[in-house]
Amino acid sequence: QGSCRCRWSAMLDHIEKQAVHLEKPVKVGYRSSHHCGRHEASVHYDRKVHSIQISLLETSQELEDLGTKSKAWLGEHESGVTVRLADIVSSKARDYKEQLSVIFTLFMVVKPEEQHGSHQTFHFSLEFEKRDYRDLWEAGLRSLTSAKSMTEHMTKTTSPSHQDNTKKRGNFRAITNVSLSRPPTGMLTSITFTLDERDQAVLDIPSKRVTSSDLKKMTAEFVEEHGVLVSEGTSLYRYVRSVCQRARMEHETEVLVRDIGAQHFDTLVQDKALTEGFTGEAIATSAAARLAEIADQIPDRIGLHGTGAAIVTQILRRNVEKMKLINEVAARIYDATNPLEAPAT
Repeated sequence: QGSCRCRWSAMLDHIEKQAVHLEKPVKVGYRSSHHCGRHEASVHYDRKVHSIQISLLETSQELEDLGTKSKAWLGEHESGVTVRLADIVSSKARDYKEQLSVIFTLFMVVKPEEQHGSHQTFHFSLEFEKRDYRDLWEAGLRSLTSAKSMTEHMTKTTSPSHQDNTKKRGNFRAITNVSLSRPPTGMLTSITFTLDERDQAVLDIPSKRVTSSDLKKMTAEFVEEHGVLVSEGTSLYRYVRSVCQRARMEHETEVLVRDIGAQHFDTLVQDKALTEGFTGEAIATSAAARLAEIADQIPDRIGLHGTGAAIVTQILRRNVEKMKLINEVAARIYDATNPLEAPAT
């Protein structure tokens, strides 16, 4: 276990050395969720404190206020903002066209730990003059945050409270194979993962409607419990979300097809309680109202992720419209052939 920690330490040192280019200050345009106006600033990585230092290059009352508030938000930086690596939730690069130029932007979502005096989430954007600078920062920041995450995970899993589990599962393990199996009763889907080509672990997702945050929590707990490589956490979550979306889409599609079919005019007129004393037109109107309700429910029941959901939603909505037309024609024929069953006027 000591040799494992040494290998991790060496790997983390290598990642930090690769990010040495981030230590050189670079001029950027700075914006935040609390001050949307653009401010001239410089940014660099401070390896000693594992933080991103954003130094403001302008002086004004507004920026003095910004510097004062940044103390309460994130750190003790007199003329700017200090962003700890451990507080960076995500980062993403995007390009924006502005007249004849392109702005190369790097976004950061930051959520300070509770002991740093804030429960809020902050959004920062850094606008670089050149794409190369921005891309270097994106790659370097991603490596650093990943390394920090692995360090924290290593510390947690080797703590005294986790020693027994660590002995059982050994070092971090990679997912080498994935298969789907018939889920147990009450479960939406069951996924079997092969770890390091020898051990198997099963993740069952309940049939009750689960949100993206629920799935993130489930996958994070799975990674922690089975000692899966932290770097596989994001791809694992995306795969599980995709499987759940497909399983729910298949199930809800079957139910929706039955619901739509149940509003067919010929099916409705078989129920004497519905037809007695009503014209075919009235029955078709009632069915159309129910079909409209079903159509409104389709996006929520099918889901909004992926092109498959969009296609299925479009097909089901067309089926609803076709059913309305079929019912209108059937109602006219019914009223013409059953005049005595229509209510007296």
